[in-house]
Amino acid sequence: MALRFRVLLLIAILLLAFAAWRTYDADIHSNAQAAASASPTIESARPAAPKNECAGTYMLTRESAEHFAADWIAAWNSHDLARILEHYSEDLEFSSPYIVALVGEPSGKLKGNAAVRDYWSKALARVPNLKFELQAVYMGASTLIVHYRRQDGGTALEWFEFNANGKVCKSAAQYGA
Repeated sequence: MALRFRVLLLIAILLLAFAAWRTYDADIHSNAQAAASASPTIESARPAAPKNECAGTYMLTRESAEHFAADWIAAWNSHDLARILEHYSEDLEFSSPYIVALVGEPSGKLKGNAAVRDYWSKALARVPNLKFELQAVYMGASTLIVHYRRQDGGTALEWFEFNANGKVCKSAAQYGA
């Protein structure tokens, strides 16, 4: 009799546990469905990324990389500041060792199209014979390096990162010693 009682007690406990689990599971599914109908997807609940955010979502191809490099070199050789700036986002972050000497920014970094425009305007005025000659193009997924020779015979590498709109959002210039 004791064994039979224990078996019946165990079955009752298992049935209660199963019933409780089914109720819990049904509550979870109904809450999830209610949440899903209120917010159809996780993506729709996410705020939109700013247009100029440097998110690395622009994928370069060999053709787009070579086109950018050639157009960038031609823009600089034209000395047309508006044409040069067409390649960059409004929130551009740019660094160069010449920033310290030319505009007195000790970090060597500028942020924003207006600050970079001012710096490049001074640079173009200071070097009226500026001329770049493309040497090589190196590409990553959403980054690019342009290797070029300057009018004074020196070499330089310029690194670019592109935003989702295909504009340069970060750039850094390095010059041969």
